[in-house]
Amino acid sequence: MSSRSIRVLIADDHAVVRAGLRMLLESGGIEVVAEAAEGGEAVRLAEEHRPDVVLLDLTMPPGQDGIWAAEQLSRRLPQARLLVLTMHDDQAVRQRVLQAGAHGYVLKQAPDADLVGAIRSLCGAATPINPLTERENEILQLIAQGYGNKEIGNLLQISVKTVETHKAHGMQKLGLQSRADLVRYALKAGLLRPG
Repeated sequence: MSSRSIRVLIADDHAVVRAGLRMLLESGGIEVVAEAAEGGEAVRLAEEHRPDVVLLDLTMPPGQDGIWAAEQLSRRLPQARLLVLTMHDDQAVRQRVLQAGAHGYVLKQAPDADLVGAIRSLCGAATPINPLTERENEILQLIAQGYGNKEIGNLLQISVKTVETHKAHGMQKLGLQSRADLVRYALKAGLLRPG
């Protein structure tokens, strides 16, 4: 996407927040193609404008909030990268966001550069925002490739208990419950090639 600017749709129910996000993104060289005040409008405008990234506020009006919009958009526009903006930093929220089809999330209290960086990261490497340590990432990637805990321990020269600890921490951070969830995450993150 380097030959043209990244195209973003902003969905937030506060006009002042949308205006601030637009200024921030445009000053970072990112094009804002549309703004929406609620989930239904976000889905309609995304289908119309086909943005590279849809930036969704998590807490828009109930019924058509960011989670609802992410679920709709991940089905209708699978090529769009979905980034959720939230003030809630806890595992339950992370899990809901990722299960809804979002590729990552940014905390509202994060520095401005984090948001611009997250959008660029989603479009550049086509990977979700990765909260994992290097070791957690390495272990989850091996698990997704079909290696067992003992094999991973042997490969990395660490104990099975250490493998299990890193696996548990990594899956918890990503809100994943099973190996199938992990494989889906790894595919979406570009850690595995399909087929």
